Amino acid sequence: MGRYIFENKIFKIRETLEKDVNKWYKWFNDPFINKFLLHGAFPNTLEKQKKFRKENVIGNKKLIFSVLNFSGKTLIGTCSINIFEPQSSRRCEISLVIGDRKFHKGNLYLSLNIWLINHSFNELGMNSIVIAFFEKNLAVKKTIEILGFKKIGIERSRFFKNGKFHNILRYDLLKKDWKY
Repeated sequence: MGRYIFENKIFKIRETLEKDVNKWYKWFNDPFINKFLLHGAFPNTLEKQKKFRKENVIGNKKLIFSVLNFSGKTLIGTCSINIFEPQSSRRCEISLVIGDRKFHKGNLYLSLNIWLINHSFNELGMNSIVIAFFEKNLAVKKTIEILGFKKIGIERSRFFKNGKFHNILRYDLLKKDWKY
């Protein structure tokens, strides 16, 4: 596996590097990519993203990974696992952004989420995983329901973006219910 944390025939996962920020901050400013992201309400800068990365690669509350294509030559996305306090709750939140539009494919998104879930449960010892997303993001809703997540709530008019308020759905998955 070399320098990769995980690899298969579809993608590779490695630690995030400072040079990755040069690409991903552009994704977060792309209206198509960040249409349904819970951030992106304010313009992003390279400096803000470098600071964000630096603050989070040294801590133990957020793990950030870079997603590369199958050859490992092209950065196509970023994902993270946010560990909730207290750590004894064994609860985390996963997030995934595929920034390269050429890789917006269902099987890749599904496979990456399976990796994030397995890593959270098997490597980090989590007991439950939470996901929050815009109510209108039907692709995410369908994917996580396929994976066994259950709806635990809705936050009405929770997030203001693109001139209007959006509802946020919250789902979770317990380790005992995980089937992959």
